[in-house]
Formats: sequence, structure tokens, C-alpha cells
Amino acid sequence: MRLGLIYHQFVDSGGLEKYLLGLSRTLVDSGHQLDVVTAKTDAITRAESGIRLHMLKRPPLSSMLRLWDFAWRSESFCRNDERFRSSVDLTVGFGRTISQDMHRAGGGCHAIYSRLLPASKRLGLKNRLELSLEWQLYNSGKTRHFVVNASKVRDELQQTYGIDPAKCSVIHTAVNTTQFFPAESESQRQILRHELGMPTDRKIALFVSSSHRRKGLGTILNALSSSASLADLDVWIAGKALDARHRQMAQAIPGLLPRLKFLGERSDLPALYRACDVFVHPTLYDACANTVLQAMSSGTPSIVSAADGAAEFIDHGRNGFLLKAPTASDELRHHLEVASSLAPITRAQIAEAARNRMLPLTWHAHVTKWEVLFEELKRPTPA
Repeated sequence: MRLGLIYHQFVDSGGLEKYLLGLSRTLVDSGHQLDVVTAKTDAITRAESGIRLHMLKRPPLSSMLRLWDFAWRSESFCRNDERFRSSVDLTVGFGRTISQDMHRAGGGCHAIYSRLLPASKRLGLKNRLELSLEWQLYNSGKTRHFVVNASKVRDELQQTYGIDPAKCSVIHTAVNTTQFFPAESESQRQILRHELGMPTDRKIALFVSSSHRRKGLGTILNALSSSASLADLDVWIAGKALDARHRQMAQAIPGLLPRLKFLGERSDLPALYRACDVFVHPTLYDACANTVLQAMSSGTPSIVSAADGAAEFIDHGRNGFLLKAPTASDELRHHLEVASSLAPITRAQIAEAARNRMLPLTWHAHVTKWEVLFEELKRPTPA
């Protein structure tokens, strides 16, 4: 199949960007021809074999205005460039594109998420532009089929924009289970903890976040504030540095700040997942967080918010723990108490069940589902 992929930046960084690069490589390995329409690349992506790049102008605008510009510029390019039109069978858009044969909404439904923003951001130009682009995507009739990464997102789009269920498919994100895997034994996990500097007399909850407010750090801090049974639990925070708001929250709770360890951006997340006692993810909104899938693949008992599409993989008490209300610190406190004090045999059972739930989510299975849709939507060959 000859495929045209459309996204404003084809680079080796960021969640959606890494997904797109992984998808591109797998499609090429499966024998597909790829043309990528983008406005920004890097050395790694320019060196990719089997991919032809079509670079659009990147005007000196703000990041949000550049997205708006790319949405319209890419539509014009795909419609009017004869060489491109003759070289592809189908076009697939990602992010804030508005016109293509297929579109993957990896970030979920922005209309739902935007309701959670502070008033200043909700009423700001950036949010209004994003809502406008999303409305164009789902109401203009310029896209034939939509792909989402969780059933929750499919339901949100149907409720918000009235999308025909027949025009929306769920393809769950692939998980690299050879990179994210459990420790072979409890003794191996303890050796790994020692190598990572995890204290032997403390329990460790891992929190991975690039947006502390949305990912629920405040709920974690409140859950730890008044629980004697969690006095031996520390939280290791990977990703974004602690912002002033959450630092003030932690400082206002006696003895809490020393129990938080800030790791910054880490390249050893697989090891951290394997070594920690529990992964905690009380997000206010996520389409389907890769971190949840990675933690489960690593056999880590995970507490997952029902506001995350990844919650559909959680069988409460058997392969993880479901936080029904993402801001309910009392509920989170209870789950932390249970998850951090599991008996070794129970922890091993949960780890195995979580791992087994992720094993079918291979890149091969992921691309196979895409290929089924490609065949269904392929344009008729011109006479």
C-alpha cells in the first residue's frame, strides 16, 4: 500500500512523535511505501529508509498558530500537489489535521479535556484554536474514518460530535514488551532496587508525568498527607520538574517534601518500573497513557484512574487497581495502602496477570489492524 502520513513534526521525541516513528518503521518493514507530509524533521527521521519526506513551510508563528497553519497548508498540499496525489493510495492524519482519508486521535477528545482546564487557559486563544480545529476535523466531512486508541475516546467522540460508530475504530497502542518486562524474581527486583538507589526500608511509588496538574500529583500529595499507614512510602517522580504550585502543596504538609524524589527525564524507565513497588496514575484525563501500558507490561501493580482510557485493561484487584474518582485522595490512599503492602505471592500474581494482559498488544498486531482498515478504505483504482 502507498500511504501518505500527515503530521506537523516528524521527529524522534515526544509521545505521539515516537509512536509515529515506530508505526512508520513497522509499516515500511511490512512492505508499505510511505510519503510523510510534515513541517519539521531531525537527523534521525531524515535518515529513515523507505520514507519520502514532503516538507512544508514552517512560518515564524507561535506553536499553536503553526499548528493552525499546518492544518490548512497540509490540506492544500494533499489536494493540489499532483506528484503526491498520484503516489499515495490513502492519507492518514495525526494530531491537528483536518482533511485526510483516516485520522488517529491519539490525544483523545479535546472538547472533553478542555473542560478540566483553569478558566484562564480554557478561555485562551490556544484552547479556542484547538477546539476549532477539532470541530473542523469531526464536522467538516473531510475525513472518511477515525481511529482511536481506547473505547473511552470512541464513546466521547460519539457523544460530543455524533460520529457514526461505523466510521470509528479502536486500535490499541502497541507495547514493546521486550523492553518493558518484569524482574525474573523478587530477589532480582531487590538487586535492581539497590542499583537504582532505592532504600531497602522504604516502599516506592513511581509517578511519571509531563503535566503534574493533569496527571494528578495533587491527589497523590493529599493521599499521603494524613495516613500513618503510608509513612514508609516515598514517591519517585520521573519527568517534569516540580512546579511552584505542587512544591508549595508539599511544603505545607509536614514531613512530606523529603519523601518526594525528583528524577527528571529518565532513559531508564523500564528499570524503574520493574524495581518500584507500585505505579500510581491518578490522571484527570488521558486518552490511553503509554505509561500505564508500560507499567503493566513490566509487571508493576498499578493504580489507574478511570479517567484514563487505559483503565479498560484494569481488572480491579486482579491485575491492578482502579481509581474510580481521580481526585478522591481517600480512595487513592486506600489503594496505595493495599498495593504497597501486598504479600509476595499476591504481588507476583498481579504482576503476571498485568503482563499477560499486555502481551497481545504487539506492534505486529497493531499494524495488522491498521492494514485491515487500509484495505477497506483504499480508493478505487482509476479506470
